[in-house]
Amino acid sequence: DDAANAPKGAGVGGLALVAGASGTNQTNGKFGVDNVVVNGTTYDFEPFAEPSILPSGGGGGGGAAPTPPPAPEGTTDAESATSTSADGTATATSGETTVTAHGEGAFTVSQYPSNPTEPAPVEGQATFFDVLIAEGSSFTSLTITQCDLPANAHSIVWFNGTKWLKASSVTYADGCATVTITDSTSPNLADLTGTVFAAGKLPVNRLAGPNRIETAVAVSQHRYPADDSAGAVVLARSDEFTDALAGAPLADAHDAPVLLTHSDSLSGATLSEIERVLPDGGTVYLLGGPAALSTSVEQALEDAGFVAKRIAGANRYATAVSIAKQLGSPSTVLEVPGTNFPDAISAGPVAATLDGAILLTRGTKPASATTDYLAAHKGLQRYTIGGISAQADPKAEEVSGTNRYATSAAVAEKFFDSPTTVNLATGLKFPDALTAGPSAGVPVLLVRGTGSKLPETVSTYLTKASSSATTLNVFGGDQAVHQDLVDAAADLLQ
Repeated sequence: DDAANAPKGAGVGGLALVAGASGTNQTNGKFGVDNVVVNGTTYDFEPFAEPSILPSGGGGGGGAAPTPPPAPEGTTDAESATSTSADGTATATSGETTVTAHGEGAFTVSQYPSNPTEPAPVEGQATFFDVLIAEGSSFTSLTITQCDLPANAHSIVWFNGTKWLKASSVTYADGCATVTITDSTSPNLADLTGTVFAAGKLPVNRLAGPNRIETAVAVSQHRYPADDSAGAVVLARSDEFTDALAGAPLADAHDAPVLLTHSDSLSGATLSEIERVLPDGGTVYLLGGPAALSTSVEQALEDAGFVAKRIAGANRYATAVSIAKQLGSPSTVLEVPGTNFPDAISAGPVAATLDGAILLTRGTKPASATTDYLAAHKGLQRYTIGGISAQADPKAEEVSGTNRYATSAAVAEKFFDSPTTVNLATGLKFPDALTAGPSAGVPVLLVRGTGSKLPETVSTYLTKASSSATTLNVFGGDQAVHQDLVDAAADLLQ
């Protein structure tokens, strides 16, 4: 018990015994000292064979396949299979799921129904699997087939203990989704040891209310399901977009939803959501001066026990600069036209992702408030979103398309290479899309909401994003984004 004189690396007050050699070949070995009981706990000196899905090299040969760990108590439909054949194939079937391992030598594949700690981002079945390989054997691929799935439900995802990964190159036929994983695919073999996989339909969340104010509430409830879970609230007027154009990075910085209200009074639905999502005494940021959100709105918030903090300037351009100053020292600025909303909607999640700010141009001409801010903050990374603002600041890097829909796709392509979530909103009206902007890492794609066909550039991006996306959020009801567009987008993301 003399910690000061204990040998380096030794435990204090403990007993260390070396019993036999290391390595999986000693599993179930015979030892002279074994099954030592300490304080009621029995210690088995047989080493544990760590699961490994990576090829161990050597190829061929191999000893007996390792014994898989037992399935959890109460598990049904568990199955394990072993292979010592020359072609190295082992198949285990559980319910509607078949796992086939390929390689050379001896290995065991096992699987049984299981639920991960985090819910699967598909509406389907989840199964745990593991592959153990014998020393000297090699393991080259794993094929998963999940059957009894409905139409357009052929997404396969994997939980590796930390995050969900989406399998690429999934084939779907006769109600069965199949994917083969190798070291050159995504996910690769190293990602899949002892994990949970699920196959099913990509979930679509339509976030909508009977009007624009209650749609914003629905979005807030989706993002912040727990009471008192927001860091603040950003409040904008519901009938004009001007002061709210630059609000997305502010909302992200303060972990806040964007809510809407009438210009001259605080909506009851909005107040109820603020009281639910924001702790007592929390801060509500009002975008724009009293002409945008009246003093009665401010007073109603104060009377309800919240801190109302107004961020405003002499005009929309100066208000955007005031928001940028509130953000501290953003290293990136995205310039968008202050004369319309679509390009600002596309820029919102980029600014949130890059910890940047959104500034406004007078259409194709610079705005004095923006020019002054840029002159005082030299060295900023500047992007112009859309061709209109590019004319106002030709020295900035332009990200644009031929129209608002193509610009949203160009922005997504530039800044969101592998999104796990995609947001879809109408490009014809601002309120629903405005609430989608604060999500860092999540692109907003604009569509002609009342049409039945996706813009070609949006379809192209969705097809590319299908290798990573596991969730589609739609902002607004069917009159804002027609169900045909939702179905088309979901099919492309499967």
